[in-house]
Amino acid sequence: MADSVVKEKQGSEFLMCMSAQLAESLIKAGVSEETANKCAWDAVDYVRKQHGGLVLYIPKGKNLDAVLQQMKIFEEFTGNNQAELAKKYGYSIQHIYRIYKQILQHKREHNDLPQADMFYQGDA
Repeated sequence: MADSVVKEKQGSEFLMCMSAQLAESLIKAGVSEETANKCAWDAVDYVRKQHGGLVLYIPKGKNLDAVLQQMKIFEEFTGNNQAELAKKYGYSIQHIYRIYKQILQHKREHNDLPQADMFYQGDA
């Protein structure tokens, strides 16, 4: 009996923590505190009602962190700042090129590159 009370308390604390973190992120993004708190609770309430009672494993997301970092490198890549990026992220210059090439190839395969305007005539 005591074990279920502890688990219920942990679950409630998790939901409150998740709501507070979501609200904080929304406020940092410029949403009013009142709206942020309501949106955060609505999101947590939805998850609670849809998935409550499930045993969930929440991964630490190390792979996700690596992918997000690689996307930042791709976005910051200008073609002449490889050494700067290598130093900033602790990689070799060759690895920066490899990251850029892999993401570029992925974007090409998924048609996720901006299309050039074929009717653009410059400053004519």
